Amino acid sequence: MNKSKRGRLIALLSVLIGILFLGIAVFLSARSSEFRTRGIEAQAVITRIERTSDSTEVYVSYTADGKNYSGRLDTYIAGMETGDSVPILYLPENPSKITYARFTRLPSVVFGVVGALILGLGLFGALWGPLKNLRLERMKKRGKEISAVISDFKRSENVRIFGKAPASLICADSFGNIYKAGIFAGRGEHFVPGEKISVYIDPSRPGKYAVDVPGFLQKKMCPTAPTQSE
Repeated sequence: MNKSKRGRLIALLSVLIGILFLGIAVFLSARSSEFRTRGIEAQAVITRIERTSDSTEVYVSYTADGKNYSGRLDTYIAGMETGDSVPILYLPENPSKITYARFTRLPSVVFGVVGALILGLGLFGALWGPLKNLRLERMKKRGKEISAVISDFKRSENVRIFGKAPASLICADSFGNIYKAGIFAGRGEHFVPGEKISVYIDPSRPGKYAVDVPGFLQKKMCPTAPTQSE
């Protein structure tokens, strides 16, 4: 699998994971809303704490409507010990259903924020390339092709998004007009000052243009192949 396909696959997986996290956030929000609006607060006593390599389970006992109940708490906070008293909320129609009273919003907020970030990153990774190529293809059909010379190329060495780094490419034509392109470049994609690259300009709007980065890279990899956008 080449780097381009691997990047698209990672972006798609990020979108799916982001949607999953947002779904969990909605579920937890609805659940916590139920406890916030109808829950009854009580004090529970931690009866035991079970620790494994993957999780820590807290079990409590409490009294609701004059009856004794026991169950598993949905939250573990560092410092909790057996015998501690903790606040809980239980539902009046189902006292065995409980939640930790102090952080009813926190889990849904965490899942929501993380899910939104992952989804946004995935959508960006999935759509950036296709949208840039679509714009380039449109400019090829109606624009004028000119030859420019690469004058500068700067790549971020500290940031990676799906295996590629954000970079800026600057080139100029024979009249001194400057053209810039923001791209994501892989480690094997090099832009050397002095190399020629095609730029397509909108005849009716000279300030609107597209630098043919895909065609430039394809031509470098296959010098005898015709220049095409991926």
